[in-house]
Amino acid sequence: MLRLLLRTLIFLILLIPGLVNALTLKVNLKGVDAKLAAIIQADLHIYQAMSEPKLTVARIQNLYDMADEQITLNLQAQGYYNSTIEPTLVEIPGSDPEQSTWVAEFKITPGPTTVIRNISFTVEGPGANDKRIKGFLLTPKLVPGKVILHQDYEDTKEAILANFNSIGFLKVDFTQSVIEVDRDSNTADIKFVIDTGKQYVFGKITFVDGLYPDSLLNRYIPFHKGQPYELKQLIDFQNNLEQADLFNKIRFDPEANMDDPDDTTVPVTVRLTPKPRNRYTGSIGYGTDTGIRASAGWLHRRTKTPGHRVFSYISASKILHIAKINYIIPGQRAATDRYILGGAISEEFVNQLYSRKGELYANKLLKRGKTDIDYGINLFTETFHLVADEPNITKNYLLPNAKWIWVNSYDIRDYEYGTRFEARVRGGVKGVLSSTSVIQVDVGVKHILPVITDTRFIIRSNVGSVTSGEFSTVPPSLRYFTGGDDTVRGFQYNIIGPRAIPGDPNSENVGGKYLFILSGELERRIYEEFSGVVFFDSGNASMNFGGPLAMGAGFGIRYKTPLGNLRFDLAKPLNTVENKHWRVHFNFGTDFG
Repeated sequence: MLRLLLRTLIFLILLIPGLVNALTLKVNLKGVDAKLAAIIQADLHIYQAMSEPKLTVARIQNLYDMADEQITLNLQAQGYYNSTIEPTLVEIPGSDPEQSTWVAEFKITPGPTTVIRNISFTVEGPGANDKRIKGFLLTPKLVPGKVILHQDYEDTKEAILANFNSIGFLKVDFTQSVIEVDRDSNTADIKFVIDTGKQYVFGKITFVDGLYPDSLLNRYIPFHKGQPYELKQLIDFQNNLEQADLFNKIRFDPEANMDDPDDTTVPVTVRLTPKPRNRYTGSIGYGTDTGIRASAGWLHRRTKTPGHRVFSYISASKILHIAKINYIIPGQRAATDRYILGGAISEEFVNQLYSRKGELYANKLLKRGKTDIDYGINLFTETFHLVADEPNITKNYLLPNAKWIWVNSYDIRDYEYGTRFEARVRGGVKGVLSSTSVIQVDVGVKHILPVITDTRFIIRSNVGSVTSGEFSTVPPSLRYFTGGDDTVRGFQYNIIGPRAIPGDPNSENVGGKYLFILSGELERRIYEEFSGVVFFDSGNASMNFGGPLAMGAGFGIRYKTPLGNLRFDLAKPLNTVENKHWRVHFNFGTDFG
């Protein structure tokens, strides 16, 4: 024990001089603001050495000799090409030569900044005449009259190379890229000479998944072998596979042979991890129109008929029960087209109205650009009564139908803007599996536009018309009702419409031939994902187009989530005599869903 203490004491005696006899270094920068000083310090070796534990005089002197050049280069990188530096290095002796303090001071006069005078581009090689190149040579970070910053210069070079790579010029390079500075005028000329090299093309596409055949997967490819290799096409390809809802993971491995100048093909290996064959979903929620609601779904991905899926769904609330099953078949353009064969049964209770409906349908869904198109045919039988004491009526219809939805949207600061337009037409002929002749046309538009920062205005309108020579026997699913969360707030769900006894607001709502809704809403961000709204709604379902409108107004709160907007509104009817109380509306959904 005594020997151990003795050894420790000897070690500390030897160690203490090394701890005490250490040089101290201080570095001062003068003549520059805090921002520029921080930039210089980040690259200045003598400044970083202040924290070193064992400095020597030789190392301090060496770092001091290097500092002038390092500061000059950093100033030039920030556009200061006419700077001057007055360095000094002073020793402040301590009680021991090994305890001195060394102070390095650099008095900097940055001088005027250097601005860009001209930028010139010369493009050479096989891609020199590609029309897309003009857009690649736009340089928002390098603009005549702007201070020349080296980081902007390097970022621009990287962006130009990336743009050429994105359209297949994988060996593009700068044969010349220089900044020529005129210190007398404090201006700089930038010169780029670019050699595009050969354009690469798509080679063989190889799928690795172990489940789905190439005959199906090839239908998701948006390009052909031999087409120019483009990054956008790969992104579209990935989006197509994601929309197929068949894979958990998708990975692309382009395998260009960059060592062989004559081989310009890019084979691509696509590695896919299939999703489980079955997916189960369920939800429970609440809405002021529906009350408590619950739903459950089952999706089965078939492997014996690859790409085919079976989807079944049930939903229940106090006003509506639904059960349906769909068989989904991918079209020839598997990413955008599909066929749906299905059937459904539903039962609806709204006030005194009752409807029970069974249907079969076949639809073809297509996507062309920003437009979704739905062509189909619907065969259904509906048993209903519009007034409580009336006997049930049963009607059958065979209705060919077509629907178009066009959406053009964009985001600003996490809020969606744009336009959605929707149109639908369906009709049947008496005697052709239809109890009566009928034709129905619906048109809806929603437009969201920015007003000022974090404020947007939402306007929406819906117009509809149903024509039948025997309208008195037309079922509820072909009539119009309005009022509620998504139409005219301040009113109960589907309470607005013609009455069984005209002029008696207490009699049953029997639905109308015409629909008109117009709504305006001003939304302003309050804090992060919360925003506040004020709104005005108007609308009516009537037997004659242009009848008096029900009106409601109010205010509310929105909370934005990754899945959609949670909406809470408080609204009041404006032009009714019997009902002027405030009504709560609670809902969830997307802006353009």
